[in-house]
Amino acid sequence: MRRYRRGDQVEVLNTTKGTLEDSWHPARIVGSHGDVCTVRYDGHANGVVEERVLVRCIRPCPPPVEFSNWSRGDLVHVFDDSAWKLGTVLQVLDEK
Repeated sequence: MRRYRRGDQVEVLNTTKGTLEDSWHPARIVGSHGDVCTVRYDGHANGVVEERVLVRCIRPCPPPVEFSNWSRGDLVHVFDDSAWKLGTVLQVLDEK
């Protein structure tokens, strides 16, 4: 099991019942105890929000990636409404 420390930037899984998609929300670790961490969502629609979540619902932030060579049908994670959501490339408009 991965150990997180206070100040670590992470993403937290949100699996809201009644929705077809899971989403990952950027957060910061503000405390940890065993398999539970307290995280803070600074950019949340309701202001600063803190909650306790299981470590298995937390992942490290992915490294920055240079994107190129998109193709129709590629599966991607898209940052939308303060969360990362699964998406599919429908059309490539230009090389940039």
